[in-house]
Amino acid sequence: MVLAVALSLPLALSAPTVAAAVPRADLPGRSIRATIEPTDRQAPAGLQVVTSTAPTLSAVATDPGGAPLDYTFQVLTDFNDRVPVQQATVTGVPSGRPATLALSALRNPGVYGYRVRTTNGRTVSDWSPVTWAVVDAPGVPAEVGTNLRDPASPVLTGLVTRPSGMPVTGWFFLYDGAGRPVGGSPLGVGAADGGERISLRVPDGLTRPGAAYTWTMKACVQDACSAATRPVPFRIPQIPPVLKGTASTTLADKAVSARTAEAVSGACPGTSCVLTAGTAIRVGGGTGSGRRVTLLKVDASGIPRGARITSAVLRLGGPTCAGHGGCPASAHLIAAQLRRALGAEATGADVVAASIPDAGTSSALQDARLDLTDLIRSWRHEPARNTGIAVTSDAATAVGYDLANASAEVTYVPGTVPGAVSEATARQGDGGALVTWAPPADSGAAAPPLTGDGATDTAIPRPHHRLRQSLREPRRRHRSPCRRRLRAGR
Repeated sequence: MVLAVALSLPLALSAPTVAAAVPRADLPGRSIRATIEPTDRQAPAGLQVVTSTAPTLSAVATDPGGAPLDYTFQVLTDFNDRVPVQQATVTGVPSGRPATLALSALRNPGVYGYRVRTTNGRTVSDWSPVTWAVVDAPGVPAEVGTNLRDPASPVLTGLVTRPSGMPVTGWFFLYDGAGRPVGGSPLGVGAADGGERISLRVPDGLTRPGAAYTWTMKACVQDACSAATRPVPFRIPQIPPVLKGTASTTLADKAVSARTAEAVSGACPGTSCVLTAGTAIRVGGGTGSGRRVTLLKVDASGIPRGARITSAVLRLGGPTCAGHGGCPASAHLIAAQLRRALGAEATGADVVAASIPDAGTSSALQDARLDLTDLIRSWRHEPARNTGIAVTSDAATAVGYDLANASAEVTYVPGTVPGAVSEATARQGDGGALVTWAPPADSGAAAPPLTGDGATDTAIPRPHHRLRQSLREPRRRHRSPCRRRLRAGR
């Protein structure tokens, strides 16, 4: 850690000091001071932490005769005060007015000393004592991305970094296709320790379906910010037309079940904690042994057979959080698919190991909504694939939801008969005919059409002979034509 290294230096790290006065009547800078900005105002006492790689030095001195002054600044890395890595002079500064010098890029992290002296052209002051500072600046956010699982409210996310891992604030800026700001500037802010991710959900109503947007992000410590990320483009999907006859159902009560345990391996004495069924969904608790995970299952059998599911949203209601500060506004509820089914003796650590972080969704803690449309479609038609979801939270405090308030709201189009076939053609054959047609554009239900190349024979009695009919079913991928081969038989 940079701060720990700085504290171990064989120096007395302190605030800038006042240079000693020299007993000469015309000596300038008797009360000269050197300072550096920006600094972390929350740094440990006695330690000066610079939060930019291009900080500014400043100093103020007076001349007994009111003459303008020249200031020479030095930046050092040699503890013997002999080798400046940067030195510059600011000339002609009116007596009593500040002189400033913008430094070029410093290493991050790094340890530097700085000092200043001044002259009126006749006499030169002594160097001020060297003050040492640690550079611990936020970097440009990394791994930025846009989550469009809920197109009406996209989630912008990025990873903030800082050498010490101390707190960083993320600033988000959203622009329309013409480069105009959307919402506030910044649109929103969030805080996390260096090395953690910050996400921002765009409020409903700020974006339009089909419109293109870009966004950028900065990482800041108090008033000092990194450069902005490159613009991240995204487009809001068009809202698909509502199919006629849309219906909805709510999966609640026994359709939603939960088992909870500590997520960290070895959190229980001598072993990992076994999942326990209960009446609450428990998550959060930081990154230590108190962190909890919930294995949540939704029984999709209550959705009518053949229903074409258009949306499925799991709602959990309002959370309760440990402590007196309430639930953190910047924290999220995170749901991930599982790569395999887990048994009755599964542990919280098993759930974490089986989860697929890149295959999931997230929501703010308040009024939590998890989009499970694709998963519930799969579970309805293949119940064996319903392995549940792993639910966690990046909240440092423990978070709970009453399972009685959990429900999955499913919107669907009821199954019906298929639409009419088209492109029917017939071709004469040897003792029969080959009839082909295109499958209907509307299958009428979510169940997939029959596939394969198998043939069945059907006897159709006629007065003098019968027809045997062979059916070749279409391959699904390319909407191949259906074929029936008819041939006469005795």
